[in-house]
Amino acid sequence: MRWTLVGGLLLTFPVVSAAQVVNGTADWTYARSTTDAGEQSTANKSFTQNYTIGYRSIVWDPRFLAYTAELRFQKTGITFGGEKGRSSNVGYKLGAGLFQARPFPLSISASRNFGGESGNFPTATPVRGGLVLPPGAAMPQFKTRVSTLGVNWQLAAKGLPRTEVAYRKGSSAASVGDLTVEQRNSTLSASMAGATARTRNTLRLHRATFDNLAAQEFKQRETDLNYELVATLGRRTKGNVRAGYRRTYSLFDTPPQFTDIDRGASLPPSGGDFGQYYAAGGVSYQAGRALLTDLTTSFDRSNWDQGSASSLLLLSTTRYEPFGGLTLSATGTYGLRGQEVGGSQLTVLTRTVHGGAGYTLVLRPIQISLGTEWGTGWHGGTTSQSGRTDSWTGRASAGSTALRWVELSLGYERARSTDDLFAFGNFWMDRARASARSRAIGRVQLNASWERSTVERGIRDTFSRTEFVSRNGGAQIDLGRRRQLGLTLGDFRSRTAYGTDSNQFYGLSYEGYMSDAVRLSFSARREAVALRGIEQTGYYTMAQVEYRVRLFTFAAEYRYTNINLAVSTRADPYLFVGNQILIRISRRFGFAR
Repeated sequence: MRWTLVGGLLLTFPVVSAAQVVNGTADWTYARSTTDAGEQSTANKSFTQNYTIGYRSIVWDPRFLAYTAELRFQKTGITFGGEKGRSSNVGYKLGAGLFQARPFPLSISASRNFGGESGNFPTATPVRGGLVLPPGAAMPQFKTRVSTLGVNWQLAAKGLPRTEVAYRKGSSAASVGDLTVEQRNSTLSASMAGATARTRNTLRLHRATFDNLAAQEFKQRETDLNYELVATLGRRTKGNVRAGYRRTYSLFDTPPQFTDIDRGASLPPSGGDFGQYYAAGGVSYQAGRALLTDLTTSFDRSNWDQGSASSLLLLSTTRYEPFGGLTLSATGTYGLRGQEVGGSQLTVLTRTVHGGAGYTLVLRPIQISLGTEWGTGWHGGTTSQSGRTDSWTGRASAGSTALRWVELSLGYERARSTDDLFAFGNFWMDRARASARSRAIGRVQLNASWERSTVERGIRDTFSRTEFVSRNGGAQIDLGRRRQLGLTLGDFRSRTAYGTDSNQFYGLSYEGYMSDAVRLSFSARREAVALRGIEQTGYYTMAQVEYRVRLFTFAAEYRYTNINLAVSTRADPYLFVGNQILIRISRRFGFAR
């Protein structure tokens, strides 16, 4: 009741604008819904109050310090079946910008939210799910907390390297009695870039962490430190140096990545700890407009839970353009490559040669691009083992605006790499794509796309195969007077050794203004999902009308959901039907001086 009285008092303030401003909103929402799940029916009612009060001002001069402060109050009561639940939250948000017009601005922001909710309240805080209560314990009152802190500083003074440092951390927690669960995350990014008449260098650092103290399997670390230098050594000569360190730690599975046969032998893990050191330096020479050659030396060392990989390579590339549109290239590699998997070590001397050609033809309104690369290599010299590597790629694409109303695009790529000794060097890919987009045909615009790809990686124990197909289409119809109708449909399918996943959908949406003050929107969607033993079919509809008059907003919303869920381990499907009506009233307020 007291929050309702506070909201009523806020309605008396007008809205104006000045250097010192107090503003905010008052919002009341009533919702009623019914759900039918099999033979069980439930009726829910809820009433939510939200109040926000904000203050914005300066100290001395806006170029010195500008700051903001905001208070938030929220309370929700819900009735479902014969039970009642409640939730209340109080929070604040602070922000300050110092020396924003100077070359060294500093920005700080912080927020904190405290709340409490009954044990039967359908919380929106996932971290609360980590609290495991003793069997038979009564549903208690939960306490929740969410906080964030962010800092950003820049230095852009003449004659000094451009520097930027950004830091953000956040946490959320839920507790009951002596039991507490907490989730934390942080991100640190820093960069320093400098340039002279002949050089440009950049140093970057990125570090991210994530911890869920309720379940240690949700834990991640990521660090990336790298340096790059580009220098002009002469009128036709340039040099570059790159070096860095990467480290990731994760208890989630991540898809493996494979590199080319002459670009190192790094394989990030599917989970666990992974570290990589790398460095490369090279010199390039531009002999006129048609000929470019470069020489690069690279070092790479990677370690992970299942093994390690390393490479020390010398790479030389030459590109030649005899005439417009045609590019010829040749690459040679010489060096050491090694791997350790399952306690078995292998180090070999690698020699590879690559050749390539590409041609682009532009004859308006048609553009065609063709390209191919092929290569071969040999392993041996440091061990009794020897082997061979072969690779080739081909690609073709075409685009056209020749047709009066439609723009077309087609593409096809195919690649293969085989390696007798290194499991990580075996790769096969086939990808085709097509898209079409119409120009406006009256007030109608159409679009469609299709893609199919197959990827195979590794051999024997490391072999994996993924097939992917995607089709999408849509239409946008301008009905005039700020009214628009949209249609979407499509499907995709992904197949791996673990099974097949698929999704099919189509939908309709409408948005328009009945008058300057009344806005109407509607959407309907049908979706069918199959995920390895689970099949779900659902219909989702939503209709909303919104009316604005001066500083008030009145809105009404209706949602209908119908879901049929079939699980291979259950004979009968799960049926769920939901209806929800929501009414919202909000009012802006404020004053200034």
